[in-house]
Amino acid sequence: MRLHFLSELTLNTFIMDKKRVYTFGNGQAEGKADMRNLLGGKGANLAEMNLIGVPVPPGFTITTEVCSEYYELGKDKVVELLKADVEKAIANIENLMNSKFGDVENPLLVSVRSGARASMPGMMDTILNLGLNDEVVEGLSRKTGRPRFAWDSYRRFVQMYGDVVLGMKPVNKEDIDPFEEIIEKVKEEKGVKLDNELEVEDLKELVKRFKVAVKEQTGQDFPTCAYEQLWGAICAVFDSWMNERAILYRKMEGIPDEWGTAVNVQNNHEEYKKIRQELYSFIGMYSIFAVFYMILISIVLYQMFLAEKQEEKREGEILQSLGMEEKFLKKMHRIEVLWMTGCAGVIGVLTLWGLAD
Repeated sequence: MRLHFLSELTLNTFIMDKKRVYTFGNGQAEGKADMRNLLGGKGANLAEMNLIGVPVPPGFTITTEVCSEYYELGKDKVVELLKADVEKAIANIENLMNSKFGDVENPLLVSVRSGARASMPGMMDTILNLGLNDEVVEGLSRKTGRPRFAWDSYRRFVQMYGDVVLGMKPVNKEDIDPFEEIIEKVKEEKGVKLDNELEVEDLKELVKRFKVAVKEQTGQDFPTCAYEQLWGAICAVFDSWMNERAILYRKMEGIPDEWGTAVNVQNNHEEYKKIRQELYSFIGMYSIFAVFYMILISIVLYQMFLAEKQEEKREGEILQSLGMEEKFLKKMHRIEVLWMTGCAGVIGVLTLWGLAD
């Protein structure tokens, strides 16, 4: 009896002391690239990108082991085990971004993504702008000075959350998407064809109707508390590990159920979007310059080749002309190698940046 008690006590101590949340941001990270099995592919890459100085939004990763615990211990127990660590990790993001999760005047918004060690279709879709509600959206509008941006972000969040977390996404292509149906109806009422033609008041109306649809289909009000939204999204990621598509894909690819998926929570901030846009602009300009440079070199070398060959023809040195052709081909080969290297560099940067998506 005493031995059994001690064993249970040791097990409970291990469960409580186990590290489940790894933070990253501001050039620091508790994880690294070789921790893919624990942090998932996305979490390990986000940690490594921080360590090498790539400006990615701060956040944290909940380990793949927690996914296994979710199915062994149950949802409520896992939330209890994670609560303190998640709140501490959110506080770290708040400190780095100088904003507050759920605050009306200076809101912190986050995204929630799944991230298994192996890339898997069928997992939960990304949720953006988590932390918005009827009051926070007004604060975001004042903070950014862009009311349309704020309300469009809010209506997108309600739609994504309803689809992914609350289970309102159509199962079959034949099923009607309740949110898309509402959008089309509002556009018809306004006499417009495109979403971006809707005005702020129209977006407010969309949010209102979206919430009515959520209540009718789920029997529950749309959650307004930021932490309630966050826990709903985190648990939805773990739930998606055992959805029908994910199970079928794992069987086809021989991926064990025990691997589980990690959860990645990141700041959803405009500052980082601007950085990304600037980087893409730089890459685009570099690519255009590289293409122009390669074309210019090719034209110059080709003209040199034609001039040399014409001279050789006049002198009747056919064999030498063939030799010059071989030289030209070697030059062109060097151009191809240089061009491929430039392309590989551009693709490499884009791939590295895409790992954080």
